[in-house]
Amino acid sequence: MKSNLLVRRAMAAASAVCLCAIVPAHAQDLNTITSFDGTAITFYWFPAVGLADGQTAPTVLQGPGFGGQAQSNPDAPSSASMPGVGDLRRAGYNVLTWNPRGISPSGGQAQLNNPDYEGRDVMALIDWVADRPEAQLDAPEDPRVGMTGGSYGGGIQFSTAGIDQRLDAIVPVIAWNSLQTSLYNAQTIKTAWVNALMVGATRPGNTFSPSILAGREQARKGTTFSPRVVNFAEAAGPDRVLAGITAPTLILQGTIDNLFPPSEAIANYEALRATGVPLKMMWFCGGHGVC
Repeated sequence: MKSNLLVRRAMAAASAVCLCAIVPAHAQDLNTITSFDGTAITFYWFPAVGLADGQTAPTVLQGPGFGGQAQSNPDAPSSASMPGVGDLRRAGYNVLTWNPRGISPSGGQAQLNNPDYEGRDVMALIDWVADRPEAQLDAPEDPRVGMTGGSYGGGIQFSTAGIDQRLDAIVPVIAWNSLQTSLYNAQTIKTAWVNALMVGATRPGNTFSPSILAGREQARKGTTFSPRVVNFAEAAGPDRVLAGITAPTLILQGTIDNLFPPSEAIANYEALRATGVPLKMMWFCGGHGVC
């Protein structure tokens, strides 16, 4: 019941229009935790609007797109498909945004949201939330927490929920089921998309796995991916961990998306429906492409 309510309130925040002034978040510096393998993960923490001393609220984690940095604006508005930090805070949620592994100023190398790496990084963030005085808990070390985010910020929700059952709801937007089927279907590289993604993500301080860099070079040449790159992409999932998801899930998918097309969302939906998890899917005109 509480999980379904979290999904409904998150979606309401995405479309709500509020004329009231947003109470500024408490001033927050960039925080840092140490993940399971010693990698530093940096993040921002924004308490819900209007929390009095001693009050708690559920928390939403929101991740960026591939190569992008954590949202640092506590009043960030909503987009057409995702609730913004400001609207979430105003709707009664604490919000945590983070720089994924390999994305400066976090450490390590990006691993394409592999559950064994980025997924475990988010588990460490959830551990941190559990110790915050503003965080509502369902049990010791178990905060009431959901996730939002699109593309790379959507894929990480599947990768995390598949290995951490503390998540109470996820709302992945324009995510993928398998990088093998989405970027290398019929053993054909989506060269334009791979090149565009890497151009956009290659920013000062960002660091990628050597397998990602090898894939970029192979896409530039228009050849097939090497077995090393294919194996790396298959390990990243998130299809391999979907059976472990227990969180109620709302999948949002763009109908004109030609990077992660509707077939990817359908594959996720069918895999989750087989497990019996509370599940809905909604499509909209948008995604990776122009409506």
